[in-house]
Formats: sequence, C-alpha cells, structure tokens
Amino acid sequence: MSTRSLIGKENPDKSVTYIYAHWDGYPSYQGVLLRDHYKDPVKVSQLLALGDLSYLDESIEAPVGHTYDNPVKGYSVFYGRDRGETHVAAKTAKDKTAYLKIDHGNEYWYLLTNEGWFVSQGNGLLTLDEAIASDKTGTESES
Repeated sequence: MSTRSLIGKENPDKSVTYIYAHWDGYPSYQGVLLRDHYKDPVKVSQLLALGDLSYLDESIEAPVGHTYDNPVKGYSVFYGRDRGETHVAAKTAKDKTAYLKIDHGNEYWYLLTNEGWFVSQGNGLLTLDEAIASDKTGTESES
C-alpha cells in the first residue's frame, strides 16, 4: 500500500510549484527527509525540476546504474528520469489554497514557504516538526 503525497514550494508570486510522490509520504519518513535533506530552497527547486517521484530519498542525483528497476539506496527515483515516462513534469497551482485542494489520491501535502516546511493531511497546515512529532505511522517503505 502506498502513501501518496504532493511536495510543493511557494513561489514569490504566491503560486505553488509541486510534484507527486507515490511511496512513503507520511511525515515520519518523507517529512523527515524533507526536513533534514531539503532545507535549501534551491535544492527543492532542483527536486521539483525532476518531476514526479516514485519515492523520495536523501539525494536527487543519479549514480551510475541507478534506474527505476534497479535503484541505488539513498537516491530518489523519478518517473521521468529513471523510468522514461512523459507527462510527469512539475505543475503549478494558483496559490496555497488551490494547492491544498488538489487531489491525486494523496494523503499529504508538503509545502515549503519562506517560513519553512509545512504539511497538511487535508485539514489545515502544521509545521513539519509538529507533524513528525505526532506521526505514529512508522516505516512502511515498499520501494
């Protein structure tokens, strides 16, 4: 069973650029990765530029031999780069309110703003640290 999420970044004009992530979207996994490895807005922009994800990991680089069918531990797997799929580019919502209404079967909406990372489970935004502290999901990684 997957735990789908959207990962977004608020732009200066208040629009939100976002991607879909299929696996492990709960705060105690994906939230921790975003908090610990994706603090820099430039790195988040690089993440979003690679499009939709199968799953997020510590790095967005692609070491030799890394593919969708043969992933290297510690490296994110992207549908476009690693599987050759099309129509997986980042999308843009008009603003934060519109972003939080997008439904791709996702359970979580992550959002990087000038104030830091936030997450919603469809009922308002929490700081990422608050969500991580209250998440009792544990690890479910099937990737």
